[in-house]
Amino acid sequence: MSKPMSNLSRRQLLFGLGTTWKERRWKDEETPPSEEEKKAAEEVSEALTRTLENARAAWRNDDPSAAVPLYREYLRVKAEDIGVHAELGVCLYYLEQYIQARVEFERVLRSRKTDDQTALLLGLSLLQKGKLDKARKAFDAYTALDGVKAVIDAHLPNLEQGGDLSDSIAAIEAVLDRESLNFRKTGQETTASG
Repeated sequence: MSKPMSNLSRRQLLFGLGTTWKERRWKDEETPPSEEEKKAAEEVSEALTRTLENARAAWRNDDPSAAVPLYREYLRVKAEDIGVHAELGVCLYYLEQYIQARVEFERVLRSRKTDDQTALLLGLSLLQKGKLDKARKAFDAYTALDGVKAVIDAHLPNLEQGGDLSDSIAAIEAVLDRESLNFRKTGQETTASG
């Protein structure tokens, strides 16, 4: 028998000294899930898969406003799925919800430091909110050698001298074709989770 909880000090509670070795051993042993628990887990997994498929289908059908709640529903259960955070961020960006998109892109970049596409979209989100210095840092993380980098390098000095923000964003977005986002064409995660 263990001591009544009211007679234990905080230290004893913290270090588990209020339980006997038998109670600790039994607590540590896992009991295998029952058939009902396995079936319930499969149903939840299937429902999550359908939710993610529906979100991606909505995005492919040019309906990001329908995709966002589905992505969020999926991420409530699978918050560790970084690729889906990136997909949600892209939807939010195209809905002009730049602050929320920025949060998602930053979450992705904390896990995958070398995700060029996400760094670019983070930079664009920051530019949309007029945060030029932070956008420059995000663009500096963009290492792909393509037409986008050249456009960024051409427009940032203009912006620093007070140039038109909307023209620069439009030029960068024009090079970043919306169709270039992998998951939209294929229905797959943007890149492998890191």
